[in-house]
Amino acid sequence: MSDFHLVASYSAGGCLRHAAEVELLAGEVGCIGDTLDVGPLGDSRARTIFWQEIDAAAYPGGDREPPPHDAFAPWQEVREKVKKMRPDRILIWASSSGSDYVFLRMACRMLADSGAPLFHIAVPPKDGYHAVAVYSPEELAPMAMHARRLAVSESDALAREFDSIAGRPELLRECDENGQLRFGHLGDHDDLLVAALDAEWLSAPRVIGTAMGNGDPRNGAGDAMLAARLRHLIETGVAEEEYRAQPKTWRNWYVRLKKTA
Repeated sequence: MSDFHLVASYSAGGCLRHAAEVELLAGEVGCIGDTLDVGPLGDSRARTIFWQEIDAAAYPGGDREPPPHDAFAPWQEVREKVKKMRPDRILIWASSSGSDYVFLRMACRMLADSGAPLFHIAVPPKDGYHAVAVYSPEELAPMAMHARRLAVSESDALAREFDSIAGRPELLRECDENGQLRFGHLGDHDDLLVAALDAEWLSAPRVIGTAMGNGDPRNGAGDAMLAARLRHLIETGVAEEEYRAQPKTWRNWYVRLKKTA
């Protein structure tokens, strides 16, 4: 039996690939490398521009590879891989985070015509954190035995739900404590960054790390997204900045609450 494992994040993809390399897991691994709890979903160009703007805020010095010109290109690569490989099963690894909630449904939409049956591997939380990558490769591999096949009617319903999600205007998607998706706005958790700031200069990695540590473990925010929100706080007069090294990225960034006269 040939398996194709599909996961959303690069870190989770690395874990599964290592498990396959050391023969703990059979099959090949694909990864879309995207965070689906934020940004537009219904239009490739709109999503591409969204991530380009996030990266421009977090890495104003152009310190890393720019985002792809087509945000949906990884999905096309997955489709081509599946077409060439013709696996017996496509196993979709998804936790109960808001990002993975959308990922499972988007995978059902994008792979609806793949010709291979779709399976869901429901990754449980670990120490309260909801993400595939919180597990080691050795811990993830046995979960493949519990893959559940999605009936065609179920995968079709999930695909239609993705269409509904993608059609909404909100740019933030999270799961509540009951696993239900809720919608919000990108600035809904700016208070975590404000609480992490001080009247004295602090490094942006420290501020962002504190905000991440105090955030919702079910719906973790990425560092680039938080750096972009920190930039927003500066532009709106809540905080001020200085760079103490080159290149200009959030890693070389110092911030503090803006002093008032």
